Amino acid sequence: LMGPCNGLIVLTDFDAIILFNPATRNYRALPLSPFKRKVRSHRSMRGGLGFGYDCIANDYKFVKLSEIFRDPPQWHPNEDREKTVEIYDLSIGSWRVFDYDCEEFPSVHWLPCFEIFYKGAYHWSAYAETPIILCFDISSETFRSIKMPHTCHPYDAKIYSLVFLNESLTLICYAGKQTVPDPIRDLTDIWVMIEYG
Repeated sequence: LMGPCNGLIVLTDFDAIILFNPATRNYRALPLSPFKRKVRSHRSMRGGLGFGYDCIANDYKFVKLSEIFRDPPQWHPNEDREKTVEIYDLSIGSWRVFDYDCEEFPSVHWLPCFEIFYKGAYHWSAYAETPIILCFDISSETFRSIKMPHTCHPYDAKIYSLVFLNESLTLICYAGKQTVPDPIRDLTDIWVMIEYG
């Protein structure tokens, strides 16, 4: 479930995407991406999905970031994998591939509350060499990143969520499921970005 954006919500399992207007009960199923995957014997996949309104183009857009691995994934830098960015323009009704520098592109984690649309850009929790917030401006179609606080670590077994708090982009960090309670790891941290960017 993603949104709302101007009253619209998105139902998705990452591949199938349905745009739904709860007020009118109308919905629209987006076509599956027509682009073929290059990686053979795959289906291990991770990535991010974004949906928002482009006020300059007066259009709704979806952006899909995919990182596809061999099955089973080996998780090392030289592993055969494919990274793609695809954009769907609702007014045109078709997917297109977005060009970017594949070597420099971070890994995005698609989990509930790891993404949010804010100030005309989609934001995802991601990892380059350190944890970052990856941003995609929906109008200019450009990527940028925001550094996460220095206390964030990719292997700290914590979950990072992006939310709004008093109209500010906010990162909440809390402990994931664990078998033994730990008073240090069980703390919840909340970082509020007073000045955006």
